[in-house]
Amino acid sequence: MSLTMRVLVALVAGLGLGLLVSTSGTPSLVSAVRWIEPLGSLFINAIRMTVIPLVVGSLVAGIASAPDTSSLGKVGLRAFVLFLVTLFIAAIVTAVVAPPLLGLFAIDPAAQASLQASATQTATTTAESVRRIPGFTQWLIDLVPTNPVRAAADAAMLPLIVFTLAFGLAVAGLKGETKAVVVHVFEAIRDAALTLVRWILLAAPIGVFALALGLTARLGLSAIGALAGYIVVVAMLTIALGALMLYPMAAWLGGVALR
Repeated sequence: MSLTMRVLVALVAGLGLGLLVSTSGTPSLVSAVRWIEPLGSLFINAIRMTVIPLVVGSLVAGIASAPDTSSLGKVGLRAFVLFLVTLFIAAIVTAVVAPPLLGLFAIDPAAQASLQASATQTATTTAESVRRIPGFTQWLIDLVPTNPVRAAADAAMLPLIVFTLAFGLAVAGLKGETKAVVVHVFEAIRDAALTLVRWILLAAPIGVFALALGLTARLGLSAIGALAGYIVVVAMLTIALGALMLYPMAAWLGGVALR
């Protein structure tokens, strides 16, 4: 059985057992869910754990291995502009289309109240973070980290990427064996991170099962409807944006046949 099918089976099993726990209200089953649910958070944390070594290793190895470093600036600028354009269009389309689509799926008022209660602390933390958003000048200054290790520890990805790009260009300027050794090190970091990702994905069925079990045990049948609606909306928007925007861009800018 493929990994995709195992994840799908785990999702269905988690939703089904969670619904059973929700409807039965048996204290022993509820207690068992509390023990299983952290496995889902562990899986999510494990995936996030690989992001920084994967990004840093890939960027440094890719930049330093480029045959013509003089073209990197032009290519990077085009990629950045393309990223901003696609992100802007996707955000507008999603903001316009998603709310009415999600409104078609009814959520039980009790489940809605439970979700709002659980989100109160997150909303408070988010509001506090918004109040601490720096102005443009400070944001511009913070793009260059005084301590890249601290930026990595704080998950400040944009300053970390700025440092990584600069470091990759510096490595590209090295000569001979010194450059080869540094590039091999970061290629090894990238490959090791990819191997770690593959190992973690083997545990995806367990993580998905734990996440689905905990969600359905708290919210009941409405959680299944909300999850199904979310999956349908995301799939529709992804297909629409991919077919209507990214495919023509790939054909026009990349010179790839549309078919």
